[in-house]
Amino acid sequence: MPAITYGQLQTLLATAGVSNAGNYIEPGASFANAMNEIGPRVYAMGYWKDLVEEQVYSGADGYIALDRDVDSVMFANINNLPQRVFSSFHDMSALGNSTFLPDRYGLVDMNYHVTKRDLPSIQAVEDYSEVTAISTLHLITEAGAVVSSTSISTGTITVIGRTAAGVPVTGTTVGTASLTITFATPVVFFDSIVGNNLPFTVQLRTSANDVDTVIAEVLRGYDVVRYRRFRVGGARDETFVHVLVKLGWMTVSASTDIVRLGNISAWKHALLGKLAEDNADVERASYHWGASRQLLDDEVGSARGAAIPKINIDLAGGASYPIHNNY
Repeated sequence: MPAITYGQLQTLLATAGVSNAGNYIEPGASFANAMNEIGPRVYAMGYWKDLVEEQVYSGADGYIALDRDVDSVMFANINNLPQRVFSSFHDMSALGNSTFLPDRYGLVDMNYHVTKRDLPSIQAVEDYSEVTAISTLHLITEAGAVVSSTSISTGTITVIGRTAAGVPVTGTTVGTASLTITFATPVVFFDSIVGNNLPFTVQLRTSANDVDTVIAEVLRGYDVVRYRRFRVGGARDETFVHVLVKLGWMTVSASTDIVRLGNISAWKHALLGKLAEDNADVERASYHWGASRQLLDDEVGSARGAAIPKINIDLAGGASYPIHNNY
């Protein structure tokens, strides 16, 4: 089945608006908490239907920051040419701390970073030695409206920056009609960004009216901001990166939140597996988790049809032609 909303799933497996009215979680327990515990585990079990999609990013900064709902990159094309994806720090082991990455390196995993874009990229300078330290971050909605103390309600955003000398500085929320985060001493780096009890997603911008100055987006609810980044080989102003990505679990709380896997039976068995684990019933838990995986495997096989993946064996790490099968 295609994607489903959290509200639909709750109606089918519990009762919308209450904690539990079925047999799939502990009496009185939170259905949202149960789903947020098993969701990442179910998503991580395989490349399931509706978890894989193509996305496009600009590589002009020399790196790309994946969307927050993306778990990993499966394949990549840079300027319409297929490129390999390398593991973390592959470039440093071969090139040292080189600013420019040659074309042949494709995409290199940079793990996780606090910001979507660094200040050198936003200010269009070469490195941090040329960055103009900033003292203010503007809070803007995804629609481009300013965030007020009334609209954000009890939500808070905590930002810890660092000066050029390496001194940590915690930002202070200032204002009423138009909220900003202000640093007593201007900063050039960011150590952490944490949102708590936010009613909606909030953008942090260095310039309130310029969407290209977004350093990070803090998601609704509780969010520790982290962006998965990849360096781009041969990056130039006109470089575009097409990637086939695997989506990851996003915390659900509202009825309209999207759950990418719509297989109700798979979620039922996953919830029962969690319930068995909580009661130290290892054998029953193993059965339910195995049943959940098998249901998703069957769905993938049914949806694939004749599009069977072909084996491509590369024994020389790209130094020679790969071996293809005949299927």
